[in-house]
Amino acid sequence: MEGNTTPHTPSYVVIAFDATKDHNEREFRIIINHIRVRGDILHGGDTLLMLGVLHRVTHPSKHSYLSSYILINDDFDVLGYQSKPSPESFGTSLRAMEEEISNKVDSYVKLLHQSAEECEEQGVSIGVKITAGVPIKNVVLQEVVASKPAWVVLDR
Repeated sequence: MEGNTTPHTPSYVVIAFDATKDHNEREFRIIINHIRVRGDILHGGDTLLMLGVLHRVTHPSKHSYLSSYILINDDFDVLGYQSKPSPESFGTSLRAMEEEISNKVDSYVKLLHQSAEECEEQGVSIGVKITAGVPIKNVVLQEVVASKPAWVVLDR
């Protein structure tokens, strides 16, 4: 039939990335813009979920007198040690994981602000989810199965 189109059912599109690495606004803008301009992935009403996975959590050095803080110098080198984000792992505290995740979420929300505004014009919303675990591929798979996205984009 002429003009017979099925209405679009809102869906999720997941962009999975390594949140342990540093990312910048330009990098995410390029990824999101490429997905937007394709025209066949994102549609009005969809949600773009930025899924970051932390596979290491930074702890303050045991030898620092400011042991309750993560110290960062002017070159953004983290002073402290890193461990796998697992409550069973020696030295990994739940509080440190929660704090690192919270900081990452805040950081990525700021980085994605302009892209979110551009997506809003298209009727697409952006969400940020940061989770911790190892191995990364299993964590991504678990989150993808839970969110049931129409598309998954993996950022190596």
